[in-house]
Amino acid sequence: MGLRKERPFAWPVSVSGPGARGGRLSHSIAVTAQLTSKPSSTRRSGPGRTTGQPKRSPASRTSATRKGSRSEPPHDALMREVLLQFRIVVRAIRRHYRRVEVACGISGAQLWALAHVESTPGVRVGELARELAIHQSTASNMLDKLESAGLMERRRTDTDQRVVRLFVTTKGKRVLRRAPRPLRGVLQQGLIDLSTPALTALQRQLGQLVRQMEVRDADPKGTLLENVIENDS
Repeated sequence: MGLRKERPFAWPVSVSGPGARGGRLSHSIAVTAQLTSKPSSTRRSGPGRTTGQPKRSPASRTSATRKGSRSEPPHDALMREVLLQFRIVVRAIRRHYRRVEVACGISGAQLWALAHVESTPGVRVGELARELAIHQSTASNMLDKLESAGLMERRRTDTDQRVVRLFVTTKGKRVLRRAPRPLRGVLQQGLIDLSTPALTALQRQLGQLVRQMEVRDADPKGTLLENVIENDS
């Protein structure tokens, strides 16, 4: 709609001063008032409502959208973060096993077995296998190597010759003293340091991951962790 122009109008104004003879000189000064209507700075945001906020440019809206997306990463970004965490764990295990082999000349699992027997002298083979989460036959094969290296010995009790108990030798104790910590392994120690609720939640989530991957490993106790983790960089 166009702007309407008002006609000039005159206001009678009385002016007095030195130029006025014998009194007042009254005259009219024509004052022209031009009434114009300026566009409103407000914009209508809905029926019967206005707002004084300026409209944001497309660039500012795009910037705000990007900030929101960074605060809440998408699902595939979360997957990559978890994948990186798995890599960190695996590399830490490899480094620890290499340090054990260099310092002690035995594997990480053998060091764990040696440390457990040293902390519980006279432990049985079955109890050791349960501690290491392996089969008793796997534990026996490991003990054969430790015994051949002179680090551990088997003893039969006088009351029952069928019962075999395990003991660490003096040489084995020297190996333990120079062995890198933690003796049971970095992964095992990290897991045992978790709180019970955290460890329970982790066990449940990893179980869900194993089912999602459709992994069918019928005998996980038959393989040592050091054989699962390849000892290469």
